[in-house]
Amino acid sequence: MKILDRYLIKQFLTVLFFSLVALSVIFILVNLIEQIDYFIDRKAKFTDVIEYYLYSLPEVLALVIPVAMLLSTLFSIGILSKNHEITALKSSGNSLYRILAPLYILALVISILVILFKGYVVPYANQKKVAIKKIKFEKIYSPEQAQIIDLFVQGDGGWIFHFKIYDTKLKQGVDALFQRFEYQKLVEWLEAQNVVWKGPGWLLEKGRVRVFEDTSIQAEKYETFSSWVRYDLKAKPELFSREQKTPDQMNLK
Repeated sequence: MKILDRYLIKQFLTVLFFSLVALSVIFILVNLIEQIDYFIDRKAKFTDVIEYYLYSLPEVLALVIPVAMLLSTLFSIGILSKNHEITALKSSGNSLYRILAPLYILALVISILVILFKGYVVPYANQKKVAIKKIKFEKIYSPEQAQIIDLFVQGDGGWIFHFKIYDTKLKQGVDALFQRFEYQKLVEWLEAQNVVWKGPGWLLEKGRVRVFEDTSIQAEKYETFSSWVRYDLKAKPELFSREQKTPDQMNLK
């Protein structure tokens, strides 16, 4: 590596470091100002807030690094141009492409590292951040203590379950919609106002069921019911109490 390459890389990385620090601090401060009422209302400890934002930092870095890279490129090359260093380098026989080659290579390396960083480090940090928010701020110590709004779960046998509200502690839900598919075709539509686990089945109350036939000759089956225990849904309460991960909590794999 030539002295010129080391000089350009050092200048670029210096500006990149300070850009990342400045943008991250601004981002976190703005978010803290927006969330300050949330922390005060829940009487959050100062150390917990710091820990929360430490785990928020990887996601912030992943968001601001493209802007930081752009600023670093503009500032580092701008300084070279301002000091007439590019003119001196070109007059010594170096082409502009050769002068900027270290920055191209460095940008490629950083891009690959950012992909891995966003694919593995950021999801892990997001999981920790959500755990801190639930346990230390909202006092939800486990999924079994929570009420889940608009829960969607895919079960076995082609079933897809939806609850408007599901209580994982009481093992019951309201405004339920269950759909069964066979080869991507809807074959059964089941609705109920209340659903309660009565092992080994589910008690459905005040609902209706529609069964779609394969042939167009026979009409679909439709009926209402006041109470009905279904043993064939192939779902247990553990399926609905399992903590759901959002896309930003899933790693690259």
